[in-house]
Amino acid sequence: MRGKFAVGLSALSAVLFVLTAAPASAENLTVGDSTGDTQSRSDIERMKVTNSRADNQLHVRVVLSKIVIGAPLTVYLDRNLKNNGPELRMVAYPDSEWMLFRVGNWEERGKSIDTCGRVSYSDSTKNAVATWTAKRGCLSIDGAVRVAAKVVDSDLGRDWVPAKQMFSDRISAKG
Repeated sequence: MRGKFAVGLSALSAVLFVLTAAPASAENLTVGDSTGDTQSRSDIERMKVTNSRADNQLHVRVVLSKIVIGAPLTVYLDRNLKNNGPELRMVAYPDSEWMLFRVGNWEERGKSIDTCGRVSYSDSTKNAVATWTAKRGCLSIDGAVRVAAKVVDSDLGRDWVPAKQMFSDRISAKG
């Protein structure tokens, strides 16, 4: 009886260890956002991030249930997970230009740096999709990253994913 009890305790300990382990980081992460949770006329629905060693690229895909033409989408990258804020900020305008900045915090405009990668926007104001793909080396990404995104609709409001000035869980590079 004692042997069965010890085996049962070992199995229970293993299950508890798995349940209490630190959050796992993965190559892909999707972060949802409630629609209609902002006064902004532009509304983020979800963000998917892939940090891939296999193709050595970072892919950030933001789906917006609606967007106002001219409303910029901003993606923040945290490459130094010990730092509380972003190091890079990418700003893209629907069907227009995009820029990449080195920043020290959430509010800083930053210093413009060479753009690496490409940004594409679907040609729609409803269910719009913005995709930013860039080489990890160009962005100086060595390992894991955290990502946040916001869309600004003039003074009417902002919508953030996952939340205002908060990053996603870390996304490790695998592959």
